[in-house]
Amino acid sequence: MKKHIITALLITTTSAPALAAYPASQPAQAAEVMVRMCQQQHTGMDKNKAISKVYDTVSDWPIASTTEVAAAMDEGWSFAVQNPGMKCEKIYPMMIDMLAGKKN
Repeated sequence: MKKHIITALLITTTSAPALAAYPASQPAQAAEVMVRMCQQQHTGMDKNKAISKVYDTVSDWPIASTTEVAAAMDEGWSFAVQNPGMKCEKIYPMMIDMLAGKKN
C-alpha cells in the first residue's frame, strides 16, 4: 500500500514540464524498477540474475522499452552500490525531487 501511495504521489506532485523532460516512460514505473534493482543488489544477488528477475516482473508495464528499463536498472544498481547503508525506498523522494527540478 505504501509503495502505491508513493507511486501515485510521484505522478501527481510533478509538474507537466518536469514529466516532459523525463523519458516518455512512466516516471513512477522507472522509480519502481530502480528500487527493485537496488533491493536485489542489497541481497547480494548477481547483477545478471537481478536484471532477469526484475525484467520478468516489469516486461508488460508501459515502461517496458528495453532502453528505458535498462537505464532504470542501471540507476537502481548504481544507487545501491554507491549507498550501501541507505534504504532503497529513498529513491522515491529523490526521484520526485529530480522530476520537480530540485537539487539533492
